[in-house]
Amino acid sequence: DRIALTLAAIAKNERAAMPEWVAWHRLQGFDRLAVVDNGSTDGTAEYLEALAQLGLCEVLHIGKCDGFQVHAYQQLLALPSSAAAVLCFVDLDEFVVSDRSGCSAGMLLRQAFADPTVGAVGMNWRLFGSNGRRTGGAEPVTQRFLTHASDTTHSINLHIKTAVRVRSCRRFYVHNALIDENARYLDGALADAQFIDHPRTRQPVARATAFTARAGGALRVHHYVIKSEQEFEAKAMRRSVDAAIPL
Repeated sequence: DRIALTLAAIAKNERAAMPEWVAWHRLQGFDRLAVVDNGSTDGTAEYLEALAQLGLCEVLHIGKCDGFQVHAYQQLLALPSSAAAVLCFVDLDEFVVSDRSGCSAGMLLRQAFADPTVGAVGMNWRLFGSNGRRTGGAEPVTQRFLTHASDTTHSINLHIKTAVRVRSCRRFYVHNALIDENARYLDGALADAQFIDHPRTRQPVARATAFTARAGGALRVHHYVIKSEQEFEAKAMRRSVDAAIPL
């Protein structure tokens, strides 16, 4: 049977970013979206509900709580429609990509999860900066920003984001999953992941951390964390306003 791939995320006031993000991942082979709307006021919720009417998205609305992000992810994993699926958890400024010619990210993920022993795939970040841009633009994010931090020399790119087989997942954190004892955790090269400490921490490695030794592989998550100076400042302002609103 064809493996169902679901893109899972939390969204708040991301209406401008949604069309490109949705279109990109549909073209990469993801079947549907599962999104928690976190109190959007800019039309994001309405956009997601319109996608839901087309059968492309399932939307949850969850009130604020301690540990909101992990709680929201657990709710997405608990959806009945998620039970037989693989959920890939990313943010709205992250794009799952394939560096292998002729293969989409969806094709590579289905290849990995076709092995029933595979419980999760951790994909390294590829972090993009402003590329010297001061203002936003009409071009897609994936075309405006082409220069990124080195895959091999910048420790930030040791971070992973994870796609997990729901039935193998015991608990999901922000970047990584705790999976069944006998399940395999692969990296972006579809080899068994080797988890490490972050270079700046002295804490010992647990069973799984959010960092892998191999900062590479065909599967990556392009993280457009800054975009232009104008867009970065607008994002910082939104976060400042959110922090000032009492729970």
